[in-house]
Amino acid sequence: MERTQKHLILPIVSGLLLALTVPSFDAGFLVWFALVPLLWYITCTSGMWKVFGGGLITGTIYGIKVLYPLTSLNAWWWANPEAGLFAFRTHIFSIILVFIALYSGGVFIGLFSILYKKYGTGKIADMFIFAFIWALFEFIREPLVLGFTWGHLGYALHNNTIVAQIASLGLVYSLSFLIVAINVGVFQILRSAWISEIPPSLPFTKGGVHIPPSLPFTKGGVHIKRMVRFASPFFKGGLRGIFRDPNEKHEYIPLFHTITRNSALYCSIFLVASVVLFGSIRLSSKQSGQTVRIAAIHMDITTEESHSIDAYNSYITLIDEAVVHHPDIVVLPENAFPFFVIDQKTYLPLKYENSSSNVPKLFDSLVKRSKDNPETAFAIGMHSMDVNEIHNSIIVLENGVISDMYNKRRLMPLAEDDTKLLRSELTKTFSEGSPHQTLTAHAVRITPLICSEIIFPSLSRDKTSDIIVNASNDSVFQSALVGEQNHIIAKIRAIENRKPLIRSVKGGISSIIDQHGVTLAQAREKRTVIFADVIY
Repeated sequence: MERTQKHLILPIVSGLLLALTVPSFDAGFLVWFALVPLLWYITCTSGMWKVFGGGLITGTIYGIKVLYPLTSLNAWWWANPEAGLFAFRTHIFSIILVFIALYSGGVFIGLFSILYKKYGTGKIADMFIFAFIWALFEFIREPLVLGFTWGHLGYALHNNTIVAQIASLGLVYSLSFLIVAINVGVFQILRSAWISEIPPSLPFTKGGVHIPPSLPFTKGGVHIKRMVRFASPFFKGGLRGIFRDPNEKHEYIPLFHTITRNSALYCSIFLVASVVLFGSIRLSSKQSGQTVRIAAIHMDITTEESHSIDAYNSYITLIDEAVVHHPDIVVLPENAFPFFVIDQKTYLPLKYENSSSNVPKLFDSLVKRSKDNPETAFAIGMHSMDVNEIHNSIIVLENGVISDMYNKRRLMPLAEDDTKLLRSELTKTFSEGSPHQTLTAHAVRITPLICSEIIFPSLSRDKTSDIIVNASNDSVFQSALVGEQNHIIAKIRAIENRKPLIRSVKGGISSIIDQHGVTLAQAREKRTVIFADVIY
């Protein structure tokens, strides 16, 4: 029991290393070996429940770090304030997120650990077999956790632009495949440098590598060597290890001989070299096509503050600032003007005929700016209504007329869907739009995404479009880490589809990203307009 408890430090270390790969730490390089301690634990531990428990620990630690920013939710319009548990909503929501982390992270890695323990052979094929299993698990896990993709390992490579280009071959899952393959390879390389049994009196070798006789070893006889010093020149054969020859129980072979026989090392080098070569060729290829000038408006207010006239005037000021630079498309955030609900039959706001309302005056002011700038198309997040159904939408305003409209396809649970949980009769839910929709603005074909739709790889897969536009609202969370994570995901979406991606956000990070995942312009805090020319 004591030895098992000591070994539990290994899955804990793996969980902590994985946690360091996501914002705010964002130490993506750690992902290349973060799973190695867990793999070592799996190999050294007997009993499937113990193996599963190790994976559960790693996954839960990682899952909690991934989901922690969501505990800063500050928008509760979907909840019934008269419900008895409403006062404890934040605590209840945090507990729910912990269980989701346990379920989506812990159970997932626990099952992976069992498969590795049962079917791992220690051969080079493990690199590819278990990398495929991990990527498959990530794909399967999405519908089981409401399509949530934040925990995919591949996102840790968002800053490694060269390597990240393989996402265009197999989406984010190909990045996760590569990461796990390298982790298994690193584990096999290190494993080959261990011994199965330590003779009771092991002398110093000629090369100066020594393990004290008193060094304890596990029941399975697995130990890491202690490197004391390297005294002799490598090419004279003096630099020697105490690595066990797999064919001879007590054979100790030179380090150089061990390296030359390590197929996992060569396979890892070949795999990384191939990926780097592919990414370098992809990045060096000359971009050809048409150029479109984009302006994206970034706003630093919350949804509640958007209802004010001051907020409306702030948007108008930013629109006026944007059109001075003659962009082809101006993108505004999700639900930029909450007091406009567009009738999908007339393409006019509800209450537009009501002269006592401010709606006609405010909408006409917006339309006037479109008419004054006919060369510019405006993609604006608004709500719309079709008969009795309310949609979260993006409208395209060109030359004073709404020329196209998109209705959100994938709604967020509780906040947007039609569930009855904690809902009062006064709150209203949205309806889903049809599965296949596109927008056209300034003759540019757009794949539109609203807010959380950016996290779903399948929604952005439209071969007929030219660019991707994401109108979003990250201000519903107080934590800046939510915006960071969504920006990271947006970079990978751009690479997956090899298309420019534009995000206009309330709170969070607004950005213009090229087809290689390179951020051309971004805004984080103050309200502003960002510009960039993109090729499609």
